[in-house]
Amino acid sequence: FLRMDPSIRCGSAEHRPIRTVAYSFFVPWSVGVPLLYMALLHRNRLSIQSGAPDEHAKAISFLWSEYKPAFYWWEPLDSARRLALSSFVLFVDSKYPLTRLLLGLLLSVLFLALLYTARPYKSHVISTMAHVSQLSIVLVFIA
Repeated sequence: FLRMDPSIRCGSAEHRPIRTVAYSFFVPWSVGVPLLYMALLHRNRLSIQSGAPDEHAKAISFLWSEYKPAFYWWEPLDSARRLALSSFVLFVDSKYPLTRLLLGLLLSVLFLALLYTARPYKSHVISTMAHVSQLSIVLVFIA
């Protein structure tokens, strides 16, 4: 089960079915989870924003409880950011490493600006940690 097989060369006929299976799992997971989060949050938005969440909103409180009520939707956005930086950037051909780097840097800087502008977290400590960690990501891309 999931053993590394160095005899299979990337791009070969033997590798193509493996890649197809990998993509068939990657797409539903990477797109489906943020969409599911958005659907759940959208359905419960009035309850979340009212300040008196019902049982359904409480069941998904892991998605919104750390954010100010106006930013109940922040978790799917942050999930999309993490996926973009860890996975989607890899869809840029490895022949173009500078393009990958610039795309990652652009996404990181945009999200840092959004984070500083929106300030979505209830807790000052969590907000500061989010700013510092996003700034470090930007700095890693610059270095």
